[in-house]
Amino acid sequence: MIIGRFSNRKGFSMKKIVSLFIIIIIAGCYPVSHILIGDVRPPVSPLQVKLYLDYPTEYEKIALVDAGSNFALKDPDILFTWQSKSNKVIERLKIAASELGANGIVIVGTDNKVHQSLSMDGEGGVTSNSYIEKFGKAVAIYVEAVSYTHLRAHETRHDLVCRLLLE
Repeated sequence: MIIGRFSNRKGFSMKKIVSLFIIIIIAGCYPVSHILIGDVRPPVSPLQVKLYLDYPTEYEKIALVDAGSNFALKDPDILFTWQSKSNKVIERLKIAASELGANGIVIVGTDNKVHQSLSMDGEGGVTSNSYIEKFGKAVAIYVEAVSYTHLRAHETRHDLVCRLLLE
């Protein structure tokens, strides 16, 4: 047997091979990737990552991030509705961006992919299975926080009246 011969060589055992295989499956099947286009910053909490539909006035690009809604052992969810799949994509985009130190993401595209398989039994019967996956692409950005003092420095007379009325 080939596995038996392989496991006896150079200290490999069946337990080590199975353990390595499980680690590869768990680590390699997470539907998120990124391409760095800027400087990585210290990680932030995913709760701090804001979703932007347009780029803010001042920002720094960090990475292009892709995510899918399919099942992953790292964060297992079984999703049925389009909205739940969209929410999972946004959650995964925010997590990936936060790990790179981004505090914002700008959605640049979404897509739907239908996976379909056909199987035939020995008697000519055909079975069809399909599932739909949602994908999202975003640019991870860093937006510098603006201080209250800085905002006051650019305050106009109209802003001052409004602020005083609100205080």
